[in-house]
Amino acid sequence: MNELEVKKTAITVRDFLSKNKAAISTAMPIGANYERFCRTVINAISTTPALAECEANSLFLACVKAFSVGIEPNGPTQEGYLVPFKVKGVAKAQFMPSYRGLISLARRSGMVSLIYADSIREGDKYRIARGTEPRLEHEPAISGRGKTLAFYAVAKLSDGNVDFEIMSPEDVIEVSERSNAVKAKKAGYISATPWDTDFDEMAKKTVLKRLTKRLPVSVENLAFARAVQADNVAERGDDMAETIDIEGVEIPRRIETDQDPGDLVGEPAKRGRPRAKSDKRMDFPPPAAAPEAPPVSTPVPQEQNAAAASAITPDDPVTSEDKQRITRAMLPPGSPSMETVREHLYGKWGYREGLSDLRQGQIDEVIEWIRNWKPGVSA
Repeated sequence: MNELEVKKTAITVRDFLSKNKAAISTAMPIGANYERFCRTVINAISTTPALAECEANSLFLACVKAFSVGIEPNGPTQEGYLVPFKVKGVAKAQFMPSYRGLISLARRSGMVSLIYADSIREGDKYRIARGTEPRLEHEPAISGRGKTLAFYAVAKLSDGNVDFEIMSPEDVIEVSERSNAVKAKKAGYISATPWDTDFDEMAKKTVLKRLTKRLPVSVENLAFARAVQADNVAERGDDMAETIDIEGVEIPRRIETDQDPGDLVGEPAKRGRPRAKSDKRMDFPPPAAAPEAPPVSTPVPQEQNAAAASAITPDDPVTSEDKQRITRAMLPPGSPSMETVREHLYGKWGYREGLSDLRQGQIDEVIEWIRNWKPGVSA
């Protein structure tokens, strides 16, 4: 990729962010600086060829997710990153909060007075007890700590209660094998993953995320829950467009590499094979102009609302706002993943495109299923 193409991608992402500035800024936590966040990500894209090679719409969605939880991706605090992946040979970007970022968000939420993760090694002194009086004591050795025996995460809630989670290295490796990055490496799309370069940090984040499933969820710590959700989406390689729940954000369509940045417009994301530039047989003539409607009187707002409500039928497809309602229902820890929801939709109705296949009459049923979902129980 030459310098011009890199610059083109950076400009495209900048234009998308600028177009949606009002909606994104409104959703950002207090204290987060939109302008600084934008400068940081544009600089990261401009100076990182692997990011510049990613589809611009995936870069934009990753930025939106990071901004919405108050993490400056690829910034000096190292709280989160735009990470390039290859899915079936197509380069895409995902936002992934770091272990440090999750710790920071948990502390900002006020739900905990203490939270961290660490490892237990052969040379350390430790005592672990479960049952009615769970207890974890750990005294790290000053030197010669030896091989890692376990990873653990501890959280002291604001009400004084303490909880902890422990995972063996084998448990962590089993989780890593399910990650999108490891699968991409095995397929030959990438040469290394964060699990290769920063295994201990990834392990700490993994055990911390498992602990968060038992932490309380409230309006104050939604940013933390959303960051955990974003990390899960990135690990699985799911479509991040379906997790964007910011009102007013236009999700851009897939971008052809030969387009000028000024020609790119926002529209709802669509799946399926993108049209090739040489696919002339798929060029359709523009639709005929609609006949001019006869003048009508402007209805009062109550009439407009009633008319809109009556126009929607149970068989109508879901809108982006409907998808946001469903993804919000998946925010609490312990909720099913997007992949699990898709499997449910396929098993129940034969839907292959996830939320995009749903109809208006099925929304409440799906949300109810999500809220009542239990691991290992099919419905």
